[in-house]
Amino acid sequence: MSNFSAKQAKSLLLWLHVISSVGWIAMAVVQLTLLTSVLNGPPDDRLLLLETALKLEDGILDPFGITAAYTGVMLSALTPWGFFRHWWVTVKFWLTLIAILLGSIFLGRWLEGSIEALRAGHDWSPAPLYLGTGWTLGTLLLMVWLSIAKPWGRRGAPETRQERAAVKRVEQSQGTWLFVAAMAIPVVEYLSGMDYPLLTFCTGVGFSVYRSRRLRRVRRELAAEAAGRTAPVGSGAESAS
Repeated sequence: MSNFSAKQAKSLLLWLHVISSVGWIAMAVVQLTLLTSVLNGPPDDRLLLLETALKLEDGILDPFGITAAYTGVMLSALTPWGFFRHWWVTVKFWLTLIAILLGSIFLGRWLEGSIEALRAGHDWSPAPLYLGTGWTLGTLLLMVWLSIAKPWGRRGAPETRQERAAVKRVEQSQGTWLFVAAMAIPVVEYLSGMDYPLLTFCTGVGFSVYRSRRLRRVRRELAAEAAGRTAPVGSGAESAS
């Protein structure tokens, strides 16, 4: 791995984020198409279409969504973008969280409930499925625009030279193994067949804490270096006398 640099590893992590995001959007379009067929197609096909939608939800759409969210968090934790330094990153973070909760939790439950109602011959309404899937797709398209346009600038006060130096030093200290580990986590989680994204969640939280502690430590180091440079030249000799 000596010829494999951290920059190349970061590019691969970005590639994984883009691929999983595109897959997430594509599967949301497929889900919406299936649900439209449920509404407009023959009544005998409704159960099969809903069961197909649920299988795609559990087997493909959810893993794409979790991987896209996880790699986005890791890119924020391992690059100067950070989590809350820029408005577009902050807004995208909360939109991603909403899309994951809506898609992975509520839509899956609504699909299961609709399938059970059809099997039992009970009345059911497709409205929550359409609204939820449409909202998720719209949210994903908005996040694509945010990633391209990067609007609204920085949050808070203008960044100082010391803060920029701290962020740059933290980024330069990121080893290649961090990016490689970040890419391996969702693959391991998917292949292990875990029911819940505990591995990606814990890794994302862990790296976030790691970044925060590293930044605080580097800020203290830079402050100490600045204090040493600005100390009077003769102070040491005076104290010795």
